[in-house]
Amino acid sequence: MEERILREDHNQVFLVDQESRMNALAHYAYFGRQEKLSWIIDRLPTHGLLLRGASDRYDLLHLCASQDWEDMVHLLQRKYKLKSLKFDHQGRNMLHWIMEHGWDLDRFDLSCYSVSDLNSQDRDGLTPMHIAASNRNIHALEVLVISGADPYLKDKRGMSPAHLAAQVGWRKGVEYLTDTSHRELGRTRDGATLLHLVAIWFEGSLVSKLLCSRQARLLLKRGADFKAIDGFGQTCLHLSVRYKHNYLLKKFIKIGLAANAYDKFGMSPLHRACSTGVSEHVQMLLEKGASYKARNTHQRSPLDIAVHRENVKAIEVLISWLDHAAKRGDKKPRRSRTRQELLDQALLLAYQFGCEKASARLRSAGAKTDKSTISVCQVYMDGPSPESR
Repeated sequence: MEERILREDHNQVFLVDQESRMNALAHYAYFGRQEKLSWIIDRLPTHGLLLRGASDRYDLLHLCASQDWEDMVHLLQRKYKLKSLKFDHQGRNMLHWIMEHGWDLDRFDLSCYSVSDLNSQDRDGLTPMHIAASNRNIHALEVLVISGADPYLKDKRGMSPAHLAAQVGWRKGVEYLTDTSHRELGRTRDGATLLHLVAIWFEGSLVSKLLCSRQARLLLKRGADFKAIDGFGQTCLHLSVRYKHNYLLKKFIKIGLAANAYDKFGMSPLHRACSTGVSEHVQMLLEKGASYKARNTHQRSPLDIAVHRENVKAIEVLISWLDHAAKRGDKKPRRSRTRQELLDQALLLAYQFGCEKASARLRSAGAKTDKSTISVCQVYMDGPSPESR
């Protein structure tokens, strides 16, 4: 029956439903029925068809592109000469979809796209280059840059393609985009610089190596502010400690980031190191002058944080540092009182949290607290979460 209708009056497939504002072709494309759509198109004439109307809610070519039907897109472009819209139902042109699905660029004629098409931004502010960076497509990035795409455009989050490459931990993309950039890439809406985003990379399957020192120098040469803070008041040093990056931690300390900088929650890099429990980072920060007496917004010292997280190795380093300070000659009454106060408060927290190993180590260091006086269990979280009793 359908074949007979197509043979006798194929224009029926172009009748628009008043409720959905879609014709039959758009309907099948919208609901992902590729075989049915192909069956109909194979039975339509090559010329004299109105496949695109000004009142269409959805464009057939772009619906097929959004479904990742590359062969169908090529068929429509070749057989019916359909070209990319300036923007579709998602604010995208065909280049956005090509980058989204990682299609073979050699099968498309990029010469028909203007510079404004290359830099077109969708509803989220993403350009084709943003999408290529997010999908780790180095060939696409190279083609777009050579064709004149702007690497400095920001999406609605204030992210450039380089920021997105850093966010997904794509070293090659960051290196390429910073190599081809000639000015500072700026900050995101959260206040993060490219260095902030690089600092949160983690080792493993996502990234096996961090930026080499040459690349870090290049970022600084481009004007990156290594002393900048993000929307939470964190420096790059905070982030490299939080995400356990020994390489970056050493680099940021070497170039002069303050070991006693505090974020919006009063957390210093040393607080964060005691939270993660990397004893080497705790030692390194102490040697660079980080204050073991610093208090966060909940009046917790780094030692308190280490106890709360049950990071016994960090506790060991802090106690050893306190003992070392005493041996250096810091034996004034006020100094020793501060040490005792730190130990006593940490022991109190250890009892409240039920941290037996931490309690034993603190007692051996001289901490004194009457356990029998503790009648409530205290719940405490460092950082933005409040404490309750």
